[in-house]
Amino acid sequence: MTIRRMDLLPFLVGGGVILIFPIAVAANQPSPWLPVGLLGCAAALVVVFAYLDGPAVTFTVDPARVVVGNTFVRYEVPRSRITGFATAEYLSLRMVLDDGRKISVRVWEPAMLSVSSIRPGTADARMRPVVELVERTPAGPGPGGPVLRRPRVGNILLATAPVAAALVLIAVS
Repeated sequence: MTIRRMDLLPFLVGGGVILIFPIAVAANQPSPWLPVGLLGCAAALVVVFAYLDGPAVTFTVDPARVVVGNTFVRYEVPRSRITGFATAEYLSLRMVLDDGRKISVRVWEPAMLSVSSIRPGTADARMRPVVELVERTPAGPGPGGPVLRRPRVGNILLATAPVAAALVLIAVS
């Protein structure tokens, strides 16, 4: 089972930018290709970050492991290594491991909003689906094993692509 961060705000922002871009291009016809290209890169950057701060953040539980897919880092944790969850003054949710390490679970945080705006009741309500998912999914037998931490290369490349395209446009002009 997987939980994705599906807050509405990133989709509204990204959708608004997608709608504004063609209107801005049409309003400036005929226009030089550099400003239009840079405007397109800016629009793409907003849409990409709306995706990266929204549905790209996941929390997956299966009988053998828990996979925490934060924006740019992915953790694979054996189920037997998890001892619980903790909030840091209602500002973040951390998965606590048997060796004392804590892994941030970003799917808990609201997308594109300050986590400092979360009140205790809201924090508990946002934490409940994460904890219930771990409790509901039966743990399979198996040894602990190491916690794997890997960069999410696709997300990193996706985040840098609009910036790189803008730099190429500027260099070519």
